Amino acid sequence: FRRKLSSTPQCDICCEGVEDLDHLLRQCLGAKEVWQSLQRKGIYCQFVQEDFKDWLQKNLAGMREDSNWPAKVAITLWFIWKWRCAACFGSTENIPMEKGLFLYDKFQEILQALESDEQLRDSPNREPTEQLVRWEPPDEGWSVLHTDGAAKGCPGPAGAGGVIRGAQGD
Repeated sequence: FRRKLSSTPQCDICCEGVEDLDHLLRQCLGAKEVWQSLQRKGIYCQFVQEDFKDWLQKNLAGMREDSNWPAKVAITLWFIWKWRCAACFGSTENIPMEKGLFLYDKFQEILQALESDEQLRDSPNREPTEQLVRWEPPDEGWSVLHTDGAAKGCPGPAGAGGVIRGAQGD
């Protein structure tokens, strides 16, 4: 509605309530399904009827026994938003049936990556390594397009460029 994508402020997913952040990420039936699926996996989010901003701040502040809780909440909110956008725009093939299991696996994957990165950064024996990066030609008869771009600010100056090369590098 606010972005002129709908003619009404009513939620497109559950047709109940006004589409504000509280509704989108916590009160909508689609969002509640995600939070409830996490509860079935043993991950409990206190769902008291408090102000959304207070609820969000408490959950992201890490005031729980689980030190990873803020990351889990952030990951969950991001996927709720992603799945909601997919459903609204008719692209539901990448929405998992078992959302709780999917999120549980994502938590493990992301938290392991963060832990590995932290261990690597804190390693006293960490030495810089050089890695050769080189262009790989495409198969004969094919061309490859390499692109890059950057922007400073939004809106702001931006630039982009590309190179098309064949199998011989031409």
